[in-house]
Amino acid sequence: MKKIIWFSLYLLLYTVTVVFYSSCSDDESPLRNDLLRKDAGPVLVGNTLEFAYAIGSTDGTSIKAVEITASFPGAEGTGIAMNSRYTNPNNGEEEEVRIATETSTEGTVSKAYIVDTIAATIRYFYVVPKEARGNKIRFHFRSITEGVRLLFSLLNIQ
Repeated sequence: MKKIIWFSLYLLLYTVTVVFYSSCSDDESPLRNDLLRKDAGPVLVGNTLEFAYAIGSTDGTSIKAVEITASFPGAEGTGIAMNSRYTNPNNGEEEEVRIATETSTEGTVSKAYIVDTIAATIRYFYVVPKEARGNKIRFHFRSITEGVRLLFSLLNIQ
């Protein structure tokens, strides 16, 4: 009986320690990011998944590039848009603004070189390929400044 009680106490202490350390953040990076899946449709072969990846710098550091890696190469039409959208405060109209000087998609990796800015929302379109049927699709979103890389937590879709 005493062994069970001691084991339970050690297990409780271990759990509390893990929760405490996982909730602490020692991230000193000036980059901040967030991710939103914009489409509401099912993940079917041939469907397009749309993501908005918002990135910004808290210390004025320019964002140089964005790199998105998928677990499967996307079908025709997969890639990062050269323009982003914003709502014009003067007339309420949605307008486009160029955020990328160059974009490319090769295999599982899509990359965009960003214009000189400290914040942007990247639009990424992924067309579900036949090879992904029945599998989870994993995405890695990275923003890059001079010497700093920020990885967004993995996004798994099935």
